[in-house]
Amino acid sequence: MIPLTERTPLHTPPFHFFEDDAITYAVDAEAPNWIAIESRGSEILREIAAEPMTFGGLVARYASRHQLEAGKAWLHVHDFLAALNRASMLFDVPVQRQPYAGRAALVQPNGLRELWLQINNACNL
Repeated sequence: MIPLTERTPLHTPPFHFFEDDAITYAVDAEAPNWIAIESRGSEILREIAAEPMTFGGLVARYASRHQLEAGKAWLHVHDFLAALNRASMLFDVPVQRQPYAGRAALVQPNGLRELWLQINNACNL
């Protein structure tokens, strides 16, 4: 867990963003990992992704933009960033990853013992 202090640098991996029904999806294709967030979360995440900044700087911008007192802004930003950190989408150093090798690099199947297929072309309900 990253200790979030005023001078903690904030970095994210490169994200692919898309939106559907007022929900923003941020996909980290290299991990692979993704999250679904609402508008304020999207605003915070896009701001960090565009330009790395400190926790204190982000709280100040958020408070100013939403006309919140500092304590309330700190709580909103802190809790969101803590959730990002738990999801492995926030770092205190620039993100450098090895390319994702895929499942084949981790799992080596050694044969098929059983196969079940359930086909439901028609439903009587």
